[in-house]
Amino acid sequence: FLGASTPRLAFLQRQSHRVPAVAASVASHCTMCSSKVVVCGGGICGVATSYFLAKRGVSTILVDPVGVASAASGRAGGFLALDWNDGSPTGTLARRSFALHEELAQSFGEASVDYRRLTCEAVAVSGGGGLRQRKVAGVQWADLGVTGAPRSMGDESTIAQVHPKKLVDRLWSEAQRLAGSSFRLGSVWRAHRGGGRRCLGRAVE
Repeated sequence: FLGASTPRLAFLQRQSHRVPAVAASVASHCTMCSSKVVVCGGGICGVATSYFLAKRGVSTILVDPVGVASAASGRAGGFLALDWNDGSPTGTLARRSFALHEELAQSFGEASVDYRRLTCEAVAVSGGGGLRQRKVAGVQWADLGVTGAPRSMGDESTIAQVHPKKLVDRLWSEAQRLAGSSFRLGSVWRAHRGGGRRCLGRAVE
């Protein structure tokens, strides 16, 4: 479910408008059969899964070989764009993601996850540098020579940013608080299945 294969992207696109409903369906199943839910991976996808299940009263065991937000989910730029994927298979998902990040920031407090709206401009720079370098007004971070005028890529209605590590940490703390979710250090390397497709357990090293 958390991978990026074409069938999974298609599923996520169809379900992107009803994330809470998907979590509710999983939660209902877990409640009826008293299942233990193991989430593999402590990045944004795994932690968000634990969080939304926790909101439905389902406790999860999060397994990761290093820790929560230990890789890209803790060090990425946290850049969010509403419409850059319009017309692609993930366009609807990207729009729902943009709205969901705002909802989470408002729920947790925007300052706690460093959420903000901002403008975005594309600037072309030359690789020559040297004495011909020049600055463009309002683009203080461009050290190389700028060629041409900046091009707008969005304003505060379509562009936002969040601190990824702070967001993932907050999602995980809420999953722990709401449902008593727990963390296990290790790598999942095998799934034990019973009759049919039901997963009975995971082998962790």
